[in-house]
Parts: sequence; structure tokens; C-alpha cells
Amino acid sequence: MPRVSPYSDEQKSAIIKSAKKAQRKGNWQDGLKAAKDAGYKGGLGYLMKLVGGGKRRGRPKGSNKAKVASAVAPSVNGSSMAQIEKIVADEVSRRLNAAKGAAIAALTSALD
Repeated sequence: MPRVSPYSDEQKSAIIKSAKKAQRKGNWQDGLKAAKDAGYKGGLGYLMKLVGGGKRRGRPKGSNKAKVASAVAPSVNGSSMAQIEKIVADEVSRRLNAAKGAAIAALTSALD
């Protein structure tokens, strides 16, 4: 439920006008001082909301749903899959041969 403004429309427009004018020249603190001179009784956060028109920050409505990735596998032709399988098989056999050689060397040195 939106917050009801404690200011009449005339007060609100005078506060906003003075705050915007001062804020353009300096910063929000200057705008707050000018708004207080115009009858504003609140803090800086509500003044920023009042002047900004209640703009919603963050994601636009409806975009907070997660984007679901497609469950379809990327199309890969058979030759590239065969190349990948060959690379993997070569790497596995290279590592197995290295491990076998290390095991044989450890056993032969233990027997000596």
C-alpha cells in the first residue's frame, strides 16, 4: 500500500519545486535545506522519493524471472565428436602409461 503524503498538493508542488531548483545548483543537502524552508518536515530519503516521483529502482517489472537455458544440446557434427573422443583417449592412455611406468620403477627399486 503506497504511503499517503502528509502534504497538500500545493505544499507538495512548492517543496518539489524548491528542492529541484536547489538540487540543480548543488547537491541533495542543498535541496533538503530549500525544501525545509518551503515547509518540508521529513528526511532526505523521503524527499528524494518525493522529488523523484517514486521511480522504481532495479529491474523492470516482469524481468525478475530467471532465464531458463535451452535443454537442447548444441549441434555437433560427427567428425568433431570423433576428434574430441580421440583427444580424450590419447590423453587417458598417456597418463595410464606414465602411471604404469612409475609403478614399475617403484617395484623394481624395491626389489633391488
